[in-house]
Amino acid sequence: MKRNRKNEEKEEEDIEGSESDFDEDVDHVTEDEESDSEESDDGFVEEAFESESSDYESGDEEADEQDSELSDAEFDEDTKLPILTLKLSETLLKNASAHTNGAIKRLVAVFSSVVSSVASSQIKLTSSSDVKKQPKDSNVKLKFKYLKNENKRLLRGTASRYSDAKKPPTKKYAVKDTDVYNTFVAKTADVMSDYMKEKSVLANKEEVLAAAPMIRRFLSTALLQLAFTFDDFDLTRSTLISLTATHAMRWICTFRQLNSQFAKVVSSLMTAHPQKLTRINCFQFLSEYLKCATDAKLMSVQLAPRAYLINYSKLTDSERKSASNESVNLLLKRCYSSHIRAVMNGVTLKNFSLIKLTQNCISELYLQAPQDNVYVHAFRSIRDLAFNVRREWNSSNQKSAKKGSSSKKAKRKLPDEEDALDQGKHKPAMQFEVCSWGFIESINIWISVISRSGENMKALVYPLVTVINALVKIKINSKRYVPLVLHLLTALNQLSDGVNKFIPIGSFIFFVLDTLKSFKHNKPVKDELEKSEDIMIKLKLSKKNLHSDQVRKLLYKHVELVLVDHLGLVSLNPSFPEFTNPVTHILKKHIKSLSVPSEFKSAVNALFKIMKESSETVTDKREELPPEPMDILKVFEGTKVAMHEYRQQLLSKYQLMNREKLLSTLQDFSI
Repeated sequence: MKRNRKNEEKEEEDIEGSESDFDEDVDHVTEDEESDSEESDDGFVEEAFESESSDYESGDEEADEQDSELSDAEFDEDTKLPILTLKLSETLLKNASAHTNGAIKRLVAVFSSVVSSVASSQIKLTSSSDVKKQPKDSNVKLKFKYLKNENKRLLRGTASRYSDAKKPPTKKYAVKDTDVYNTFVAKTADVMSDYMKEKSVLANKEEVLAAAPMIRRFLSTALLQLAFTFDDFDLTRSTLISLTATHAMRWICTFRQLNSQFAKVVSSLMTAHPQKLTRINCFQFLSEYLKCATDAKLMSVQLAPRAYLINYSKLTDSERKSASNESVNLLLKRCYSSHIRAVMNGVTLKNFSLIKLTQNCISELYLQAPQDNVYVHAFRSIRDLAFNVRREWNSSNQKSAKKGSSSKKAKRKLPDEEDALDQGKHKPAMQFEVCSWGFIESINIWISVISRSGENMKALVYPLVTVINALVKIKINSKRYVPLVLHLLTALNQLSDGVNKFIPIGSFIFFVLDTLKSFKHNKPVKDELEKSEDIMIKLKLSKKNLHSDQVRKLLYKHVELVLVDHLGLVSLNPSFPEFTNPVTHILKKHIKSLSVPSEFKSAVNALFKIMKESSETVTDKREELPPEPMDILKVFEGTKVAMHEYRQQLLSKYQLMNREKLLSTLQDFSI
C-alpha cells in the first residue's frame, strides 16, 4: 500500500486532534471492565508466550537451516544483531509472495521480531518509572500518553512481560531505519492478507491446522503493533485496511481470545486516536468484525491455541450461538466504555469533531448489530446511568442535611441509604460523575440509537427520559450547572424529534430563565469571552464566569435556541395554539425585567409574531383532521409552518457558526 503523508487532503488534516487532548488520565471506576481485561489477557499472553517460545527456543526447522538472507547482512556494532535493511526486507517479501510454508514462516518470524522490539521500547517509555527518570531537559516526548496507557491496561499481561527489565524479550534483528521498518511492516500485512485469502479458515481441517500457527503469530504481532506502535498514522491505517478484508477477519474471529483482544484494542483506537481517517478505518474494521461474528457458518469453527498446537473444533448450534453472542456483546460493551473513558478527559474545540465522529460510528455499529443484543446492552447502560444519578441525589441530600443540621435522625438515615445503595445486588459497570461529558455522551449515543431503531427499542424512551429529568431536577437549582442543564434539555429535544413523541421541557426552560435573571453580573472585561473559549463546551461555570455579563448573554442565546427548537417541534401538532398560551404569558412577564438582555427581548418579540402566525396556520389545518386520537407529535410534517421553518433556520445558523468557530480554532492551533 502506497502511503504519502504529504498528499493528505488539507481538510482531513485540519480535523485531526492534538495528542494533548487525549493525554490526561481518567478518573472513574470500571471494576468489571478491568477484571474482564485481566482474565482474558492472562490466557492470551500465556498462549502467545508459549507459541513464541516454540518458534524461538525449541530448535525448530528455521533455527537448523542456514539463513541465506543473512549471508551478506549488515550487523549492529552494539548488539551484534543483523540489521533490518531494505535488501533483507525485499528478499523476505519476495520469497514469501510465493506462499510457501517455509518462506511465510521466515517472514512472520522476522516480522514478529522487529515489531516486538519497537513495541517493547514504546511500552517501556509509557511506564511511570521510566517517565519519572527522564531528565527535565530530555527531548524525548511521550506521545499519545492516554491511548498507550489504555492499551497497556487492556493488554496488561503483554505489557508487563515486555516491560520486565529482568526478562527482556528476545531480539533477533535491530531496527535502524524507520522508513525501512514501516515499509516492511506494511508490505508484510499485504502479503499475509493474500496468504489468508488463499488459506481459507472454512477449508478442511488439515489445511486450516497447517496454516493456523503462522497466521496466529502474525495476527498476535499485528495486534501488538496496533496497540503500541501507532505513532505513524499511515502505517496504522495500512495495517487496519489489510486486516479489515473479509478473509483476514474470518481468521481473527475464529481464534478464541485473540478475537476479543482485537475488539478491545481497535475500539480503543476508534475512540482515542488523534486522526479522523484512522478512526474511520477502525469503524470499518469493527463493522466487518460484527458481520463475521454473526456469521453462523464461520462461528461454528473455533481455533484454540494450546501449548505448541492449535486445537480445531466444530461447535454445536448452542455453542455457536453462545460464542457469537459473546463476541457481539463484547464489541458493544467495549465501544461504549472506551468512548466514555476517552471523553471523560474533557471536550475542547480541538477534539470536538473527533468525538462526534466516534459517537456516529458507535451508533452505526449498534444499528448493524442484532437488536436483541443492543436492547439488553442499552437497558443495562441506562440502568447504570440511573444508578449514578441516584448516587448523586443521595450525595446532594447528604450535603444539604449537613448544612441545614435539621435533625440527628436525618443525618443517620442518609448514610444508611448510601450504604444500602452501595451494597445492593446491582453494581454498575461504570461509575462516574454525572456532571461529566461521559454522562452527556452516553445519553447522546442512546438517543441516536433509539431514534433510528425499530419499535422494540422505543420501550427504552421512558426510562431514558426519567434518568435525564432526574438529573435536571438535581442540578437546575444551581447557577453553576446551567450549561449542563441546557445540554440535557437539548438532548430531550433531540429524543422527542427522533421518536416523534412529545417530551415536555417548558417548565425547565422557564426555571433556567429565572435563574439567569438572578445572576449578579459585572461590567464586561476585554477578551473575557475569548479566554473562556465556548461556554457550551463547559458543563460547569467557574466563579469568574458566574459573574460575567458576556457569559450570561451567551447562555441566554442558548436558552433561546432550546426554546425555539422545542416550539418548532410542537408547531407540527394540532395542540400548538393552546400550547403557546402559557408560553406567551410567561415570556411576556420575563422580558419586563430590567436585567434581561436587550438581544433576548428582541428575539422573544420576534418569536411572538411567528408563534401567532403558526397558530393560525395550525388552526386551519386541524379542521381537516379526522376525530381519532393521534399518538405522534409531528402530525403536520411536511406542511409549511412558520415556527417549524424558523426552527430549521436557527439550527442551521447555529451549526454553521459552530463549524466556523471550530475551523478557526484548528487553523490557529496549526499555526
